[in-house]
Amino acid sequence: MYQPPSQNSLNQPNGKILTMPVSPIPPIPVPTQPQEEWNIRRFLGVVQRRALIILSIAAIGSSYSIWSALNQTDSYEGKFQILVEPVNAQNNLSNITSEAGGSANRSSNLDYDTQIAVLRSPELLAEVVSELQAEYPGVNYGTVAGPLNVTRIRTTKILEVRYRGDDPAWIQAVLEQLSETYLQYSLNERQTYLRQGIQFVNAQIPQLQERVDSLQEQLQTFRQNNRFIDPDAQANKIATQGTTLDEQQAEVDQELARARSYLTTLQQDSGALSTLNQSPNYQQLLSQVQEIETEIAFERTRFREDNINIQVLRRKQENLFPLLREEAARVLDASLADAVTQIQTLEIQRQAILEAQAQLQQQVQELPVLAREYTNLQRELQLATESLTRFLATRQNLQVDAAQQEIPWQIIQEVSQPSPLPSTTNRDLMVGILGSLALGIGAAFLLEKFDNTFHTADELKEKVPIPILGVLPYDSQLAATVIDEERRGGTRRKRKRNAVRNMTRGMMRSASRASQSMNFLALPIDEYDSNSRFMEALRVLNANFQMLSSADRPLRSIVISSATAGDGKSTVALHWAKAAVAMGQRVLVVDADLRRPQIHAQLNMNNDYGLSNLIVKNMDSRSVIRRVKPGEELYVMTSGRIPPDPASLLSAHRTRLLMEKANERFDLIIYDTPPLLGLADASLLARHADGLVLIVGLDKTDRTMLQKVLDDLKSFQVPILGIIANGQRGYNSPVREYALPPASDMGNDRDTATEDGFQRT
Repeated sequence: MYQPPSQNSLNQPNGKILTMPVSPIPPIPVPTQPQEEWNIRRFLGVVQRRALIILSIAAIGSSYSIWSALNQTDSYEGKFQILVEPVNAQNNLSNITSEAGGSANRSSNLDYDTQIAVLRSPELLAEVVSELQAEYPGVNYGTVAGPLNVTRIRTTKILEVRYRGDDPAWIQAVLEQLSETYLQYSLNERQTYLRQGIQFVNAQIPQLQERVDSLQEQLQTFRQNNRFIDPDAQANKIATQGTTLDEQQAEVDQELARARSYLTTLQQDSGALSTLNQSPNYQQLLSQVQEIETEIAFERTRFREDNINIQVLRRKQENLFPLLREEAARVLDASLADAVTQIQTLEIQRQAILEAQAQLQQQVQELPVLAREYTNLQRELQLATESLTRFLATRQNLQVDAAQQEIPWQIIQEVSQPSPLPSTTNRDLMVGILGSLALGIGAAFLLEKFDNTFHTADELKEKVPIPILGVLPYDSQLAATVIDEERRGGTRRKRKRNAVRNMTRGMMRSASRASQSMNFLALPIDEYDSNSRFMEALRVLNANFQMLSSADRPLRSIVISSATAGDGKSTVALHWAKAAVAMGQRVLVVDADLRRPQIHAQLNMNNDYGLSNLIVKNMDSRSVIRRVKPGEELYVMTSGRIPPDPASLLSAHRTRLLMEKANERFDLIIYDTPPLLGLADASLLARHADGLVLIVGLDKTDRTMLQKVLDDLKSFQVPILGIIANGQRGYNSPVREYALPPASDMGNDRDTATEDGFQRT
């Protein structure tokens, strides 16, 4: 019974962790979505792909156009013209109000678009319908208004009324009734509207005048209470006063600082001495003392200390000392008193300036409120004044219009006899066919806009920044195989039943299993033309793949997968292997799709033993590797029994060892794996192979899903060798004329060449 490998057996054989070197790959940038450039080639491609839609819509539209053209009846048209404004400029009284502010030199007072809408209105045409119902009982508003056409003749004052239909008598009756109704309307209804407008304006003017007078009184009271005319002038005045007060405060502060400094200096010895030096009386007394001191010094050189002259001089000196001290005290006291008085005066001035600044600051704070109130009053007064002026002008204009419109409309061209219209069958038919074709092309491009698949290899190359290894043409012989691959599978329950059924069949046929595995089977792949365009493209693909290989790192094992199922990966894997064998390589195809295997079904082989059995059981690989055809180096390993956990099985350490051994025995090993979207099987195998090749089915693979797969591969650090664009329609090989002739034309020479040229050495 199948047992999944344990975690230790997956990562730690013999107690050591084995790792495989992974080739570094450049990061896969997210493809941007530039705006589509619909050139001629893409346009023709869309037309070719959506030809059925375009032709279907064009055929339906053209058929309807032809049917409509063939069933057209003869149409008639009648008309009359009506003058709606006076022609003589002297009758235009608008110049009366030109000096009073009215609209002078107006070429027309009538809004023609509005007037035409009124003439077609249900209210005005109701009278026409009621008059016609006496002779035509089934008539209604839609019957009259539908074919009715009222237009202004260029810039004239004439309206032209046209009416179309297939009955000339009906057209004549409608036009005559319309002319009568329009003339009656010009005398009654239009005059009523103007009178109502004049009454409304007259009722509004007294209220507006009262409002203007009230606002003027409020504005006058506001100016008187706040003692200014304009807030801006008051703001400038306050700013000037503030600047003056700031300058005065700066001057007073400077003088106060000097006075305080002077007082401090007087209170010190150096300052007192400086003040005494500036006093004349003190200096005079000091000079006398110094003179006596000089005389004493002179007399001491002549006499002794007790001499009468010296004694007299000393008494004079002693008498001067009290006077000197008194003078010094008087001078210092006077200076101190002056300094204190000056400081007190300056402080009083400074306090007055601060009070003035406080009052000014209060005015500054109140000014925005007053300015806003003033502005509101001014705005309300301006609006009220403008409204009053507008209503006065409107009253004058309405009075002039009323005087003008007392002149009724005039019929200047009577109702004409309805005349047949020229046939438009050819034009309508051409417009219908071209319009249907354009509608079909538009629908095709609309479908193309919502189509999220790749259609050509060039488009795939432009959108996906990964090299394209090859482009495989669409082949009807292989289409059934790809469609069958899309339809295979089902729910998980059905897959489990299939697995149990396969295990039962294997047990019942255990006796013949070995012999069947050694037989060479007749395969459908051999019936495919080796000289077809598909096989030529595969040979080019294999040559491109070989050029990726180098002596330092030869490419032997590749993993083939796709974003989703149905892209033809299994078919491409088998035929690529056949092309590689034809080019002299020893190739092994491994069906690593342990979920929905396809290789055994395409090769008509049994799937009792395969890759899953080889990994789980200790079997010889030669028992599950089978040669497809005698004499060819093409070998196949089917998937074997479907395990319950394919991802765990493919990540086992034994799987890695088997892949390494296969690299030693074969020139090329191709692993067919499940789709990448939502499954990790292909990513697990690709990390131990030389790289991954992604199959993109043209007209099948969704761009969003492909981008999701590329993001997942980037996170897994899986080396991507390239992309194969499968299913290119309209593929033309440039070397088709050099292809090999059919086998029947080559005779025995072809067999000899095959054996000699492709024999493995």
